[in-house]
Amino acid sequence: MDNYQILTSATSTNSVLKTMNIDELPPFFMLIAQQQTAGRGRGNNTWESEPDKNLLASILLKPQIAPCQQFNICRMVSLAVCKTLTDYCRIEHVKIKWPNDIYVNDKKIAGILIEHQICGNTIKYSIIGIGLNVNQTSFSPAIPNPTSIVLETCHEFDTLSIGRQIVDNIKFYNNLAQDRLEEDYLRLIYRLNKTSHFIIKQSETCIAATIQGVSSNGCLTLLMPDNSLQNFELNELKYVL
Repeated sequence: MDNYQILTSATSTNSVLKTMNIDELPPFFMLIAQQQTAGRGRGNNTWESEPDKNLLASILLKPQIAPCQQFNICRMVSLAVCKTLTDYCRIEHVKIKWPNDIYVNDKKIAGILIEHQICGNTIKYSIIGIGLNVNQTSFSPAIPNPTSIVLETCHEFDTLSIGRQIVDNIKFYNNLAQDRLEEDYLRLIYRLNKTSHFIIKQSETCIAATIQGVSSNGCLTLLMPDNSLQNFELNELKYVL
């Protein structure tokens, strides 16, 4: 079986991949759509894209790891997208906005949606949805800070080639030791050691805090206004752009 499939149109590649016979698909299988009619982001967010312009893909992983290690999947995929943009596309200043949005300078170029299927004490498989702006040059005013590969490089790229590079780079990071994976991910964190503004969702309080690190299980470590260190999960914190 081919290790990728291209669809003319899909609701979302993650949703379609879930309906396929995953047991018969090889690890690192990639499903690409030229157009999505209901692209999804985290929570209730959507992902908008012009047809035939961008990489809209879902990649199947079969990690066979414990659920407590699931943030390593986030690290691997985020780093793989960054490595593709830096090495293959020759784009500078590529960063990871915790946990897995990909930025160039202060503009968003890609989003990642990771969904796990857990069986007992093991992640049976993970579906990695990637929306990467490749050849699109204009965006809806409702999108606050977008950019694309073509806007950053003045060159168009083949979306399938980009997808294959990402898969190859996921395989590369899949073979790295835990400490190296954590180090590489932390090194690329957007606004590391810089004061940023956040909203603590429970209290709706806006704070100015400094990103100090990311814990082994994926919590963001902030230096708070009172000089204490606190860890926050994704559902507890919101960036103020």
